[in-house]
Amino acid sequence: GVQLMRAPDDSALLHRSWHDCWEDEGRVRADEALATARAGAVARFQATAVAFDGARRWLDTALTPVNGSDGAVTRFVVVARDLTELR
Repeated sequence: GVQLMRAPDDSALLHRSWHDCWEDEGRVRADEALATARAGAVARFQATAVAFDGARRWLDTALTPVNGSDGAVTRFVVVARDLTELR
């Protein structure tokens, strides 16, 4: 994430809202994917993300929910692939 989003360090990502990483329709897609993952299902979407340096990257992003011992979703594994050069 640090390299892909051109963040200065790990801590910069910890203090950035997921919602703020996306533009326009991408925010809608990201919010829908997060809601799907919170409900316990894998979600995937493609959208433009805005890196820390202002560069726009076209990402294919998958969110996989991780359940705690009680069966409730406690966190997510997020994998994003940069498709910018393919578009």
